[in-house]
Amino acid sequence: MIDANLSRSDYEKGRRSAKNKNANIYPSSKEVRAAKKMCYPPTITVTENFAKVEPQPLLDHTAQRICQYSKDVLYSVPGSALQNLVLISKWGCDGSSNQSAYKQRSETVGLSDSSLFMTCLVPFQLFAPEESGGETKRLIVWQNPRTSSTQFCRPVKLEFAKETDEIVLREKEEMQDQIDKLVATRYTGAG
Repeated sequence: MIDANLSRSDYEKGRRSAKNKNANIYPSSKEVRAAKKMCYPPTITVTENFAKVEPQPLLDHTAQRICQYSKDVLYSVPGSALQNLVLISKWGCDGSSNQSAYKQRSETVGLSDSSLFMTCLVPFQLFAPEESGGETKRLIVWQNPRTSSTQFCRPVKLEFAKETDEIVLREKEEMQDQIDKLVATRYTGAG
């Protein structure tokens, strides 16, 4: 549904057509909606000029979803290596200006929707470190197949703001502060 950019109506037509041919291969749109809802991190803050999620819950959610997706691979990883899975990610920010301004009313003086500043995180790899013969090897559990694709881009913050040196430095300091406070994610295999 998402990859084909289908509307709910088009998806249901395709689903009914498959069912009429005794191929009950597509979940209901209600089940698709519930699965999509599970893809969102638990807490998202939205105000008039920004939407954001804190890095800790976003990384927790991302790691848990990757583990869920990779559970068959996790069964083959030795128990001791499962205790210390490592998720390698990158983060960055960028601005986009001169967008169409829609002149929406705003309580904030000077707020414009013609510039957008985004901070995002991209997971690269989840691996289990394994000691073997005095050296540590990586048992890769999950590998991002397209590290430059927007498919795995996890927005941390979207803000109506023009990219300036001050905003970039502010965002860098905020992210570094959040990174310094990160703690390990616990995944029990439930859910």
